[in-house]
Amino acid sequence: LVSYVVVGYAALVFSEVFLVAAPGVPPAVSTFWGAGHPGRISCLLKAGGVLSLGLGIGLYIVMFLFGESFYAIFLPGQPDLLAATVENSRFYFLFLPFAALNILIGNFLQAMQQVKRSLAVSLSRSTVPLFVFLLVLPALLPGLGLWLAVSFTEAFTLAVGVLLWKSLRLPGETRARQQGKAA
Repeated sequence: LVSYVVVGYAALVFSEVFLVAAPGVPPAVSTFWGAGHPGRISCLLKAGGVLSLGLGIGLYIVMFLFGESFYAIFLPGQPDLLAATVENSRFYFLFLPFAALNILIGNFLQAMQQVKRSLAVSLSRSTVPLFVFLLVLPALLPGLGLWLAVSFTEAFTLAVGVLLWKSLRLPGETRARQQGKAA
C-alpha cells in the first residue's frame, strides 16, 4: 500500500503536466470548429497528439531512469520497499502516453461542444472500466494486475476516444469531400 501511495503522488504530478497544458487547446479548436475548418482542427489534433505522446513517453523515461531517486525521498532506509516500488512503477507508468492522448482528445471534444463524447472519454478514464480492470487484472496477474489496471483503463479509453472522434462529422467536412469528388 505504501508503495502504491508513493507512486500515486508521482502520477498525480505527471497528470497535472497534461492538465496544465490542456487549457491552451480549446480557444483555437472552438474557433476552427465555429468557422468550419476541419482541416485546421485535424492538423491541430495531429500536432497536439505528437506533442502529448512525446511528453507522455518522455515522462515515462524520466520515471524509468530516475524514479528510484524520487521514491527514495519517501522511503528512506527501506531498500526492499524501494526496490519493489521502482519495479512496480515501471509497469504503472505505462499509462502516461495513453493518458496524455486521452486528455487531449477529451479537450478537443469539449471545445467542439461534443459534450456527450467528451464526457464518455472522461468517464471511461475514471469509472466502470477502471473498476473492472481493478477487479479482473489482479486475479489474472497476481502481484502485477493492480499496477497495470490504470494503463489498461487508459488504453481502453484511447480506443473509445478514437472511435468517438472517427464518428464525428467536422463542419465543412462534407462540403470538402464533395468538392474533392467534383475535381
